[in-house]
Amino acid sequence: MLDGAIKLTVGAWLLAGKPKDGKTWLAMNLACAVLTGQEYVGCRPEDGQPGLVVYMSLDDDSQARFVRRLGWMNVTKAQAKALLVATAVDGDHYESAFDMTRALLTTYPGVRFLVIDTLGSFRSRDRKDGVYQQEYDEVKAINGLAHEYGVCILIVHHFRKGAVDPATPFESISGTLGLQGGVDGMLVMTRKDYSHPTDSALDERLAALWYRGRDVDEGDVGMRLKDGQWHVMGGASDVLMGDMLKAVMGVLRAEPDRWFTSKEVAAEIEGAKWEAVRKALQRAAKKNIVISSQNGFKYKR
Repeated sequence: MLDGAIKLTVGAWLLAGKPKDGKTWLAMNLACAVLTGQEYVGCRPEDGQPGLVVYMSLDDDSQARFVRRLGWMNVTKAQAKALLVATAVDGDHYESAFDMTRALLTTYPGVRFLVIDTLGSFRSRDRKDGVYQQEYDEVKAINGLAHEYGVCILIVHHFRKGAVDPATPFESISGTLGLQGGVDGMLVMTRKDYSHPTDSALDERLAALWYRGRDVDEGDVGMRLKDGQWHVMGGASDVLMGDMLKAVMGVLRAEPDRWFTSKEVAAEIEGAKWEAVRKALQRAAKKNIVISSQNGFKYKR
């Protein structure tokens, strides 16, 4: 289905993250890859051909905002004609969001990619939270629909409370293990959270993403958000940082237009040794996270 830095197959996939971490931007970027046949987030359709996309934006009824975001992602009006956006369930004709989804896939047989944003807005109100079998049956039905119509369905979801451990990122997905067992694959992403040293991206524009699926090897990518698009910049480890690099980035970010020498940065960090600061700055420069020149080091906007 989608190949490259992120690999997605036909079937249902969970995309989980914290609120406001850019999950919708990522879902839209992946949708745009299918919509245009071009590369977004380092991946594109396996056959290089554009396809129809359905985006069920049930958490956001603003069509204008959606159209504006497509413009930021460089989607042309001609390409956007292959996109169908649903912002609410038509209660006069369908009993549930699931029924409406089946109807859309039946009406538009060329659909290759469908986004459900979010699972909570898609669910029936007649349910009990935290019940394994119910959650499994819910997403299993969506997965069955994906295979029946030969599409990739991306389900945007949330994290449980607490910090994300990069060693076990999939354990952060909210809900029971029934959700994970009922889908074909999962993606989890995290942006900065300075409350936990192992769950910290270099700044608010960076994120780490992990993915795995039944027919896909486990992988991870580091990403930078710019102008409405996530851009791949290596692996997840490339955007996670320890306390020293976090402190260094804090100094540069406080005066983004100033060139710093490594000694000047060290002077701003209480108890920091100059050699440790210098090495942290050099690593950041190699990863293209800060600007390095004969003038010193500078925050990269």
